[in-house]
Amino acid sequence: MYIPALALALAATTFAMPANNLPPRQPAELLVSFSTWSCPGCGLSETEFCISFAHPVREADTCFGLEPGQASLLVDYAASAECTVYLYNSRDCSDPVPTPYKVQDPITCEAVPVLNNSFKVVC
Repeated sequence: MYIPALALALAATTFAMPANNLPPRQPAELLVSFSTWSCPGCGLSETEFCISFAHPVREADTCFGLEPGQASLLVDYAASAECTVYLYNSRDCSDPVPTPYKVQDPITCEAVPVLNNSFKVVC
């Protein structure tokens, strides 16, 4: 006797709830993509094992932490030629003169100065 009443109450509350008419949230556009390696040469040497980290960046002017001990970097995509990856010694991207990296043609592996702790993309 209580089951039909419970089912009716559940159905009524389900249909009485307002519909969410908001469109689904779209992911932000990829601004820059770069990878770092724990060894020089971007891991291209077959005799040297090193760890790589991918960095797909969708937010400009935001400071991100960089994995410790990175020795090389390769920027493989930029949405705009003006987008630049900056590496900082500080953890909060407050260095007055950061090291800049851009997409190059051809794509080129670059050495990373020691003690870089953070990065920011500026477009």
